[in-house]
Amino acid sequence: MNSFEAVDPLCEEAPLPDELPRARAGRLAVLKATSIRDQLENCLIIGSDQVAECRGRILHKPGTSDQAVTDLLWSAGHRIDFWTAVCVLDTRTGKVRSAIDHTRVWMRECTQAEIQRYLTKDQPWSSAA
Repeated sequence: MNSFEAVDPLCEEAPLPDELPRARAGRLAVLKATSIRDQLENCLIIGSDQVAECRGRILHKPGTSDQAVTDLLWSAGHRIDFWTAVCVLDTRTGKVRSAIDHTRVWMRECTQAEIQRYLTKDQPWSSAA
C-alpha cells in the first residue's frame, strides 16, 4: 500500500531582494523539496508554494485578525494574482520536475461586517488572500 508523510521543509522561506512573485513561488517549491531529500529515500517528495499579489503588494499569511481585515479591505474590489508552484523530486533517480501555474481572481467589494463574519467563521490566519 502506498502511504505518505508530511515533512516540514528545512529551509528559510525569506524572499530575495526584488524577487518577482512567480520566481519566488518557483524557487520556494524547489527549495522545500530539495531541503529534505537527504533524510528520505526511495520516495517522491512534493514541495509546493503559493504567492499572492494584489495591486503590487505581496499578500502574506496574516497571522492576526487585525492584519486579515487590513489585507481583505486592501484586496476588496481588486484583482489578485496567485502563482502556485509545485516541485516533484524522485529520490531514487535524483530527477526534479517543477511547474508554475498562474490564477487571476477578482475579489468583490466587501463591507467591514462581511469581512468580520468571514474571519469569525473561517479564521484564515494561515492563508494569504
